[in-house]
Amino acid sequence: MNGSRACLNFPAGIGTFWEKRVITSDVERANDDPTGVHGFAKKRIWDLISFSPKRLTPADLERSLRTRSRVESRVIRRAVRELVAQGRIQYSYRLGCSFLEQSIQGVLRISEHLVLKPPQISYSPGPYEVVVALAPGSAFGLGDHASTRLALKGIEMAIRVNPGLQGRQGAHMLDIGTGSGVLMIAAVLLGLEGAIGIETDSSSRYEARENVKINSVEDRVEVTDKPVAAQTGPFALVAANLRFPTLKSLAVRMQSLTDLGGGVVVSGIREWELEDLVNSYHCASFSTIWRGCDQGWWGALFANRTGAK
Repeated sequence: MNGSRACLNFPAGIGTFWEKRVITSDVERANDDPTGVHGFAKKRIWDLISFSPKRLTPADLERSLRTRSRVESRVIRRAVRELVAQGRIQYSYRLGCSFLEQSIQGVLRISEHLVLKPPQISYSPGPYEVVVALAPGSAFGLGDHASTRLALKGIEMAIRVNPGLQGRQGAHMLDIGTGSGVLMIAAVLLGLEGAIGIETDSSSRYEARENVKINSVEDRVEVTDKPVAAQTGPFALVAANLRFPTLKSLAVRMQSLTDLGGGVVVSGIREWELEDLVNSYHCASFSTIWRGCDQGWWGALFANRTGAK
């Protein structure tokens, strides 16, 4: 089977930092000087929480930083308090355990190059960062659920492995079940020419259109209630963050919606559903490019091997 079964790893550079690039003078400065909290410790905490494939308890976080970066407990705890106060991370509670996670009320880092944020929060992006602004609402897809983050990573992966899609005339994406519109907005900001988002819920369509306006992509994005059967394609990329039965039933239809080499990003899959879903897409002439997990959920990127039929 194509693709790796392992969970998402730290991006290039993060893992090597933890293991190999501990700078003793910086660690000592963070331990001895309170201002070091704002630099060294807070950045490491933010990176570790942002890129971890599983939820981290406060004890997990402190143990990792103490053993790998030699930051003292008092520095770690102060940094955590400040990050919580700033709205960048938050406590969550599940099954009697406390966890530290990125806050959806602040800047939410999806990957090295993709960031979500509320419209009212200022954020200065780096030279290669794409920022999607999302207004709070009831529509699914604000980044707080692992399946949304996986779908976004899959879209970024699809565009990265096929850089010819960026700015190519006619390179459009179809987003099935667009919710907040985050997937199609991210796709066009990452370089696709345009996108269509299908949504049957009228409230979600309204919120998606508002988010499209916030990100100034009205001329490149369409939100519609027309069903998948009414879409002709072919599309350079199709995304669907849905549940397993629907994703499986769409496999053959996905083959007709994408051209040769076209990508399909799926998310919302549990581990015990993954092999069945992958086999369904392989039988529909797709190959697996990428698979990743986040907090027990899985996503995948497939490529069309034969073209639309």
